[in-house]
Amino acid sequence: MPRRAVTTRGQWLSLGAVLLLGACGTEPSAVLTITLDDVPSPVRSATVAISGLVTRTPAKETTIIVTAAGGQTAASDTAGVGGRFTVEVSLNPNTRHQIVLTAQDASGAVSLPDTVFVEHDGVAPSVVSTTPEGDGAGTAVSVEVQFSEPVVLTGAGALELVNQGLSVAGATTLSADSLTATFVPQQALQENAIYTIGFPGVTDAAGNPVEEGLTRCFITELTAATGTELDSTNDLFALGQPTGASPADLVEIRLGAETGRLLGVLKFTTPRQFEPDSANNAFAYLDLDLDQDSTTGFVTLKDALFSTLDPTLSSGARAEYVIGLDWFPSLADSGAVGRYVDTGVFEIVALLLPDVCGEFFGFSVSFGLLGSDDGNFNYVVLAGNVEANGILVDPAPQSGHYTAGLAGQFASPFIAESDVARRSPGQVVRARFPFRRR
Repeated sequence: MPRRAVTTRGQWLSLGAVLLLGACGTEPSAVLTITLDDVPSPVRSATVAISGLVTRTPAKETTIIVTAAGGQTAASDTAGVGGRFTVEVSLNPNTRHQIVLTAQDASGAVSLPDTVFVEHDGVAPSVVSTTPEGDGAGTAVSVEVQFSEPVVLTGAGALELVNQGLSVAGATTLSADSLTATFVPQQALQENAIYTIGFPGVTDAAGNPVEEGLTRCFITELTAATGTELDSTNDLFALGQPTGASPADLVEIRLGAETGRLLGVLKFTTPRQFEPDSANNAFAYLDLDLDQDSTTGFVTLKDALFSTLDPTLSSGARAEYVIGLDWFPSLADSGAVGRYVDTGVFEIVALLLPDVCGEFFGFSVSFGLLGSDDGNFNYVVLAGNVEANGILVDPAPQSGHYTAGLAGQFASPFIAESDVARRSPGQVVRARFPFRRR
């Protein structure tokens, strides 16, 4: 009886037929093998590139197509010279995908499937909490930030701490679970200052960055000076409130000093915007007579107006130097430091760089901009001012102003109401408050 062989179809052929088929060119079964490169996961992009190498045994020049299934749609790529391939797979948003790859050559040989898992993550990490936060932080503190998911720190400045536009030097570490980042400043922070926490180099494992522009902030404590609230409920606009303006009452002013500069923090009743396009959303006005004889200064525009209209609305001093917050929006600044060089003529010395933290506004002014420094303020008074039809308007009478100096050296307005009522227009009232030097 002739010898027979079994085929994949289960048919019996004579041994002679098998030999005849071999002589006609039938080759041994081909084996295709896929070897994948590392596949990224999770990813934030809408597609993922899966690359690798496909080999054929026995080797033969033939077309090999690699197909990937499991994404939004099936995708494929024809292996190039050497068997390299890259398949671009479209992903469903925020989904874990099981991607199955197979290879097939022109003769119909098919590889065993190779499976990889790819997760799409399009959700950015959020900030759960920051420590410290709010007002009253100490100066010898570390900054701790807790995130909603494990994060990656990309670079030395991934987490930054900023005051007055300058980054604080320090080092950042990440907890073992990658959920908490800790920033340790190289030296103690400044008293009476607003610090902003930024996250420019913080991402999750997929590369999603923390929301662009997101910040947190805190205010350090002040031990050298304090502020007195006189009356925040009676703020009035002497000449009418500008259309659309809704200034918040100021409830606290804190002034401190370190070598070379004045540090100030103002607190309003509600969060305010100090931006060039905020339509004068916050109003404050600091008159400084620093190391000057007040009799040599020029009367401010406010005094020039109200000393003649109603003496009770005047500040009661001739202030050479002024810090204004958001009162010249046309200059695209959030504040300015300047000097009155003539009655009603204001000369800007420098633009003011603000630190904003909710209802808090912080600033720093070099004493070099305010004349020579002997450590004494001759006069400091805070008033509200807005620009209405080109005229600076005082939104608060004397009873709505605030004064500041060293703790224990003041407890009432610089000018008592009875004194204001008695004095004549243009009369100068002086007060001196020494600031602690460091």
